[in-house]
Amino acid sequence: MRLLVFWGSIWEWFYDLENWGWVNRLKIKLWSKNINVSNCAISAYSSKNILNIFNPFFSAYSAREKWKEKETIVIFSIWTNDASLINWSYKTSPNIFRKNLIYLLDMCNANKIVKKVFFLTCLNCDEKKTNPVSWTNQFYKNDNLKKYNTIIKEVCNENNREFFDIFWLLEDSDFYDWLHPNSLWHEKIFKKVYDFLKTRI
Repeated sequence: MRLLVFWGSIWEWFYDLENWGWVNRLKIKLWSKNINVSNCAISAYSSKNILNIFNPFFSAYSAREKWKEKETIVIFSIWTNDASLINWSYKTSPNIFRKNLIYLLDMCNANKIVKKVFFLTCLNCDEKKTNPVSWTNQFYKNDNLKKYNTIIKEVCNENNREFFDIFWLLEDSDFYDWLHPNSLWHEKIFKKVYDFLKTRI
């Protein structure tokens, strides 16, 4: 079995300077169960970016002889950038975001070896310091993130897909830079996601 995890920078590993992210921790944990975890995170990616690369990526990945018939689970959590504001406009409008989620599910449904799909919601942020963030002219607000989480939950419920709600999981002591979590949080989310997955895979 393989587990493909599609994220943005929060999930790539930023900023777990001890064990390089909760996905890497999950990879170590599941290795003994013969489950291969691949971190497919790309910093700054949104749902539109994943739509553009998902089928080519999956085709190339599946072309490897040892993966051709391998049962696959996909986890998506790439929404934080969609909900951000650039010049006070959404990077991805709510209507387009909803359509993108449905397209992603359609792509997974069309692939015979994708057995399960899970969604994780957006994380909260410390919006006193994310308007804008220090590294670009991009704004993150909790009300916007909550709005996109509602869309995620609605799409999952309408399509009989499970989601894992991690909003407000970040506490003050868990932030590295008010948007990205530190090592403490990556350990926390690793434990929660592992508990979520172990009865489902």
